[in-house]
Amino acid sequence: MTKQKLGRLIRLLLSIALLAAFIMIQFPAAWADATNLVQMKTSVGFNGQYKWDAKLPIRITLTNNGTKPAAGSLKLVLRNHSSLNATYIKPLTLQGGETRQVIFPITGQFNSTINSSIAEWVVGGGVANKQPLTASGVPADFLAGMLADKSTVSNLLQTQPSIKQGPSTAPVQLSAEDIPTDPSYNSSLDGLLITNKQYSLLNSEQKKWIKQWIAHGGVMVTVDQTSGAAAWKKVNEAFAQGKHTRVPVMENAYQLADIASYIPGIDRPSLPFLILLFIAYILVIGPLLYYVLKKQKRQGWTWTAVPTAAVITALLIFGYGKWQHGSKVLLQSVDILHITNNGSADLESASSFVVPTGGDYTMQIHKAINLFPVNENANSQRDETEGATVTLGQQKSSILFPKTSFWSLHKAFVTDRIDNTGNFYASLITGTSRITGTVRNNTIYTLHDVRLVYGVACQSIPVLAPGAEIQVNLPTDNTNSKQPASDKLSDVAQLLPSSLGTKDSQSLQSRQGRMLNLLYNTESSNTDEHPLLRIFGWTDQHPYALDMAGKAYNGYRLTLVESRIGLPEMGGNK
Repeated sequence: MTKQKLGRLIRLLLSIALLAAFIMIQFPAAWADATNLVQMKTSVGFNGQYKWDAKLPIRITLTNNGTKPAAGSLKLVLRNHSSLNATYIKPLTLQGGETRQVIFPITGQFNSTINSSIAEWVVGGGVANKQPLTASGVPADFLAGMLADKSTVSNLLQTQPSIKQGPSTAPVQLSAEDIPTDPSYNSSLDGLLITNKQYSLLNSEQKKWIKQWIAHGGVMVTVDQTSGAAAWKKVNEAFAQGKHTRVPVMENAYQLADIASYIPGIDRPSLPFLILLFIAYILVIGPLLYYVLKKQKRQGWTWTAVPTAAVITALLIFGYGKWQHGSKVLLQSVDILHITNNGSADLESASSFVVPTGGDYTMQIHKAINLFPVNENANSQRDETEGATVTLGQQKSSILFPKTSFWSLHKAFVTDRIDNTGNFYASLITGTSRITGTVRNNTIYTLHDVRLVYGVACQSIPVLAPGAEIQVNLPTDNTNSKQPASDKLSDVAQLLPSSLGTKDSQSLQSRQGRMLNLLYNTESSNTDEHPLLRIFGWTDQHPYALDMAGKAYNGYRLTLVESRIGLPEMGGNK
């Protein structure tokens, strides 16, 4: 290259650099907005800790440092997460200068031994920002958050009793932003040890959340620099009384998903048809084939005729199964609504669907809700939920299962808190031999096949409309109420809806029987210290609408409502 050409190249490059500098000086906002100025901060659990096998809050804080709106999607890629391997997507638009916090309340066990779980800010299909997700679980009975100054926190940690002197308690230091503002978000915190100063600094939405959290079993203890052992004593007393947050765990997800997989549309093959088909198959490959080939002097064809007959028989069985189940997706959802005393309900729901042919299938729920795929064997070589993608929109949530196999089964789990459901109001008297009084249905739900349960005693009500009352008359003798759970199946039988007819062992294995058994046998009906009256009932007012996007389907639905009412002491009124 000559000196003249080299000089021209240098002048050209200098001109381009000067032009770029001029654009940056004259149009700084436009230049800045053209680059990625959305910053992301991740926080998993509370200070990187969370209660094992409970809800794991993943908090993502996004800040748009630009002057123009930034549209994109917040993407969580969860791997090595023992139960919920999936990709979670939430579309967002951040205004210029806006900072927004997004909480993903993941249920299950988060495993960060391999750093493969990440949060991403995606714009136009490209990853603009990426942060790793790490956390450690604590196998404790009681997760106690401490929101206080350093001196008070230090004193609390020094005076924490040993496990021998109380429940297994995991203390974790909190910051003010760890207290949610969304009333529908149920934290995995069981206790909150907080100073008056820190409480006064919380905003009104956070204080409202704490009030609702306490109503759901949370324990708040006001502390200072001298509290120490006295504060932990209150925590232990609350735990002994059964106070802790009611957070659905994955065990219920697995059991509900298993119940949802019993889809009524999947009928067993006709036994007479199969017997007739196999008899015909035996006759064809046996005497009939022998007779025909011998008469035609073609015995050598046996090596071809027998496999051909086997293939034809297999195709007939396959065709019969396809004809019997049809070409539609079979979708079922089973819901449990736990009505609380503060007028809201905790929802646990599982859905399953069977696909008639392979391909991509999306189940969508027409509500913004927490939705998770269910993988029952997280350690299997082929993770059925590995490719699942959950999209959490403002109006609906959906889950995509890509590249499914034909006639394969897929499951999902839903948790939510539903406000303004109402509750059950009781006016009761506990006598020496009977519980009497009234229970009024102040909920929004019309219930049928209602059962009032105290221990092994049960009272049946065919229909209970909103505003209607039940005249309660139950015996207080519950000498058999503490028998082992394995002996309680006969008790569950009296809770079954009348539509099942005969209350036998087959009815107990029905979907309704298994849902009732899940609640009745895994959760204490009453204790000597805190006797409870329990209400079970079924409703056709389902908590959300769901369907299969772009696919024809047959749907099935069951919704069970349950609630607990504390009883007054002997001779007392409520």
